[in-house]
Amino acid sequence: MKIYLKYFYLFIALSITLLIVWLSSVPDLCVGQPGTMLDEILTNFAHVPLYALFAGAWGKFVIENGWVYKNPRMRLYMVLALVVFSVTDELHQSFVPGRSASVLDLGLDSIGIILGMTIVKFWQIKENENREFHVP
Repeated sequence: MKIYLKYFYLFIALSITLLIVWLSSVPDLCVGQPGTMLDEILTNFAHVPLYALFAGAWGKFVIENGWVYKNPRMRLYMVLALVVFSVTDELHQSFVPGRSASVLDLGLDSIGIILGMTIVKFWQIKENENREFHVP
């Protein structure tokens, strides 16, 4: 069962990564009426939950493979790698017609990454507590 979880989290992580790249490739991406305040709010703040899921999936994949236990700094490396991905995603957007790179988007992506990695950390703590109480 454990081996399937590794592949499951890898599949989810890669799927979210591809979704982000695809969304970044859509020219003039908008939600609802283009140019409205609601559109701006929804498209900007959608970065936080999307990147939280992105970081959570990659974080869970790394934990399931045991890499966090082998290297205590792995979470820091993960956050840095995901932020670098966010920077390259914003750079990619700058080449898409009707899109632009934004420091605000990069900040919102970073908040989502930190939120996602924090949730995964608490998830890991909870799983470890449950394992301690259910040792056969």
